Amino acid sequence: MRHSKSTLFLMELIIAILFFALASTVCIRLFAKSHLLSKQTVDQNEMIIQVQNMADIFLAAEGHTDKMAELLSLADYNEEGASFLQYFDENWNTVQDIRDTSHSILLKLLPEENGLLTAKIDVYSIKPTVKEDGELYAVMTKNIYNLTVNHHIAERRGSLEK
Repeated sequence: MRHSKSTLFLMELIIAILFFALASTVCIRLFAKSHLLSKQTVDQNEMIIQVQNMADIFLAAEGHTDKMAELLSLADYNEEGASFLQYFDENWNTVQDIRDTSHSILLKLLPEENGLLTAKIDVYSIKPTVKEDGELYAVMTKNIYNLTVNHHIAERRGSLEK
């Protein structure tokens, strides 16, 4: 009689330990997932802030590329494509060295149409890569986000006109 009670107690103890082990595994997975979601949200917020900054610079400069180049001093300006390319590290700090790059924002000015200035802003994930000849370049691996900004010329304030 006494032997069966101790066996029953041990079985009950094993079941309780298994239950708590299972519950702790689920809790740990939930905490890990919530941490990952929190990190992604912070990353997306920083990205949106940088895109908004680029859009505000486009609107403040009223489409004047020389003023935009002055405000985006760390961005690469391509006159042929009328575009600005700015590199960022994993914390969304502006960088000039491609080796430190994990993201980039490309602001492309589209041709004026019916008095409407348009800029297309694209955010890319970047992977720094070395060519066979040793030259370092950045490969845009994934388009993360895009935004189109319109500015009607009739709304120009004229504050930047010479």
